[in-house]
Amino acid sequence: MLKKNRTIAGVLAFFLGTVGIHQFYMGNVKKGLIYLLLFWTGIPTILGIMDGAVYLTEDGDGETGLVENESIDTKLEETESDVAEMDSTVAETESVATEATD
Repeated sequence: MLKKNRTIAGVLAFFLGTVGIHQFYMGNVKKGLIYLLLFWTGIPTILGIMDGAVYLTEDGDGETGLVENESIDTKLEETESDVAEMDSTVAETESVATEATD
């Protein structure tokens, strides 16, 4: 099976998602038929917009192109450890300054 372009699927979902064209394009014939049969309810329109957003923001592995939470957590931990190190350096400097003035 050929790999489908998720950008094309996203654009199809936004503009023709009401009738499920993007589902047919991605090879989901059953879902496409459900969208096509229920297009008059408006539900496939909402689902099509949501599908389009997913197709345009995720890569093929289901990963988003956005910053991952793990990298944010790692940066936060690094920053906290840097702040703790700076606090200890400031405390040492203050104690040395106090000793020097006495």
